[in-house]
Amino acid sequence: MFAVISRKKDISKEALYFLNSSEKSLLAQSKADSNRLQKDGWGAAWISKSGKTESFRSHKPIYLDNVANSLSLNFSSNIFMAHIRDASNPRKLPVKKLISIENTQPFFNDEYIFCHNGTLSIPDDMSENLGHLKTSIKGLNDSETLFWHIVKHISAYGDVSTAFKMAIDEIKTVWISVKNKYSKKGIKYPYRGMNIILAKKDALYAMCLHDTISSNKESLLTKGQPWGDMVYRMENGSFFIASEPLDNLKWNQLKSGDILSVKSIGKNLAISKDKI
Repeated sequence: MFAVISRKKDISKEALYFLNSSEKSLLAQSKADSNRLQKDGWGAAWISKSGKTESFRSHKPIYLDNVANSLSLNFSSNIFMAHIRDASNPRKLPVKKLISIENTQPFFNDEYIFCHNGTLSIPDDMSENLGHLKTSIKGLNDSETLFWHIVKHISAYGDVSTAFKMAIDEIKTVWISVKNKYSKKGIKYPYRGMNIILAKKDALYAMCLHDTISSNKESLLTKGQPWGDMVYRMENGSFFIASEPLDNLKWNQLKSGDILSVKSIGKNLAISKDKI
């Protein structure tokens, strides 16, 4: 997954480059390892000049789709997000139930676009805590439940960084009451990976959290890049963040426990960091 926010009025050229053409694009990542194919759909979302969220989502693997044609939508935006999917399945459902447009990221509402790498192990338990937002869930993707869970906390606290922290806090609290049920199924943690990108018309936020992952795996295309850490960089007035490097240039590391906020203030992008 990756996202960009820019001082430019239109970031479509750079967005399509990292989606489709760069040496470590999402397309290249999707088929880099035959044992870890990102095969379960892909999507992109952006916020138009009018403030409306627009999207393209496909249930097909991106490497079997014609990306250039799929996104020849003449989209123009200074905010863009894209995601390729290797579907998590905490409910142990038949795989065919998970592969559909409504289960494909990014997810969005009238204000936010969102994507997530990882697994929320207890989506049914968390959906019961959503109140009226529970009816907003359209599919069976645990990441969609996570999206509405975070939206709930943004509404409660008015600050995205605080909402991230409180969302994780609530997941851990719910886990205390249900973990015995899940331990019988061999599930030891309430989540496996909470790497999140969230954007609205004038800001982009990211959280990297993978403290429940015990793995020596590396990223798909960058030797030495730890699996789970995210990367970011500022370039020519545009801020890019991704699950792993999208080209061979230098990227900064976003480590587990980091929250990053990028806000458009006048003609500048203001970057700040926080900790879980």
